[in-house]
Order: sequence, then C-alpha cells, then structure tokens
Amino acid sequence: SSGINAEYGGALANRVSKGFEGVFRVLPLVTVIDQSVLVCHGGVSDITDLEYINNIPRHKYASILRPPSKPSASGEDTVDLVEWRQMLDLLWSDPKSGMGCEPNTFRGGGTYFGPDIP
Repeated sequence: SSGINAEYGGALANRVSKGFEGVFRVLPLVTVIDQSVLVCHGGVSDITDLEYINNIPRHKYASILRPPSKPSASGEDTVDLVEWRQMLDLLWSDPKSGMGCEPNTFRGGGTYFGPDIP
C-alpha cells in the first residue's frame, strides 16, 4: 500500500489499491495437480486442511492482513481465526530444512515447515 501511494499518490493510489484488492478476492488460494502436487504462494503448516480451505468463501478476503469480521449475537465483531490462519499459512509460510512446524517470526505470519509436514 505504501508503494502504491508513493507511485500514484492520492485518489489514484486508492483506486489502484482497490483494483488489486478486487483481483486478490477472486484468485485461487491453492491448486492441486493430479491429486498429488500442491501449488500455492507460500506453503503449509501443521494445521493445513485442504477440505476446510476449499470451503472458505474466498471473496470475503480483500487482504490477508485484515481478517474479515462479522457481528456476533452480542453485537461485537468476531473473526474466524481458524479460517484466517489457514489462509495466512498458504500465503506466507516458508520451508525449512529441519523437521516440524514453527511460527514464521520473520514475516509475522505463516510458518516455517519442515519436510515432515504433509
């Protein structure tokens, strides 16, 4: 967003940013080739669930940095953190050579996942 503001400035920057958000809302999160190859921008984690991900209403996410909220019965906004985390992991996780899965502290989201994480 700051790069867009620096390049275009003002109202035009806002229109360009909204255009990117519109494209982001319709891009697929992940593709599976021949039921054996997972293709995504980031990676996986120890909680990645492709069935769950397949049912996420993709259009409600304009940005992964801002999880969508919805009003609860009490009137307060709530966020589905499991859903948001699934998306965050797919977009911002990185592989590591060691085993296991740990938070990706460099990016502030996603995980570092080892070869043992399916």
